[in-house]
Amino acid sequence: MDYDAAVQFLRSISVDDRPLRIQWLSPVMTALLAALSARDPEVRRNIATRLLLADNQQSYANNCGLTAILEGGYESPTATGLQGRTYSRVTRLSSVHEVDACNAIINELFHEVFGGLDGLFARMLAKVVGELHDNVASHASGMGFSSAQRYRRQEGDVIQFAIADCGVGMLRNVRRKLPEIETDEEAIAWCLERGHTTAGSDGDGWAQRLPDDSLFNPYPPTVQTRTGENHHQGLGLWHLREIVQTAGGGFWVASGQAQCRYLAHSESPAYDPLSPGWTGVAIDVELPIPRAAAPTPAQRAGLERLAERLGL
Repeated sequence: MDYDAAVQFLRSISVDDRPLRIQWLSPVMTALLAALSARDPEVRRNIATRLLLADNQQSYANNCGLTAILEGGYESPTATGLQGRTYSRVTRLSSVHEVDACNAIINELFHEVFGGLDGLFARMLAKVVGELHDNVASHASGMGFSSAQRYRRQEGDVIQFAIADCGVGMLRNVRRKLPEIETDEEAIAWCLERGHTTAGSDGDGWAQRLPDDSLFNPYPPTVQTRTGENHHQGLGLWHLREIVQTAGGGFWVASGQAQCRYLAHSESPAYDPLSPGWTGVAIDVELPIPRAAAPTPAQRAGLERLAERLGL
């Protein structure tokens, strides 16, 4: 994971106007830069003016779509070249349509790299990451982005993916259900517990969805309607923790003035203050890619137990 470099970079943005040098554009760095740029045009112009990238990283920024975002634009991802095979472009998550498009590409990537596990792990990972994407569309006011990349390493290939938004953050969402939660660390810890979710249960489950481009409501007044829709089920970060534990990876979560690190087989997550804080939520995940063509019986049994816990 590359969250340490991302935290240092965020500190350098807020300190002075010296050039911002980046030697390696990891998914978490890309997602954070995109979210910052989308949040505030002045911040975007400041970053674009100060940012210095090595030649190979500038090429990656162009290919993954970050350059367009830093220039005030945005290019919707399409499944071309190596996208969906070794990486997914930095993708905005502001509507159900963008979430679906992002899910389609990143799911293709997951099946490409985890196909040796009979597709079961890829399906579980896709479900959890899709839920995280939906959370951004639900709570981040169109300021969230997703990015993923496969890396080759001597000790074994890994995949990293990251999600960052500049929404209201975990604490505010958690306090809507539990006003007694007072700190960002408590909010992150609560979200990592099994069964905890900020997804609401109120509303009419039979409400009819109006098309996004609808000019009028064709239903009678007695029929409840809604505009916009996502697939938000409130699975929570606990399922991400289960995925990481099973795969032997790690994750980093930042929100407000707190950050959390978790490595597989650790007894519990580690928490630290985050300064400057992050307005919203940022998540960085790294998972090793198995070398075997098929899971062992023990791995298969573990995957089936995880699938049962995830409801698959």
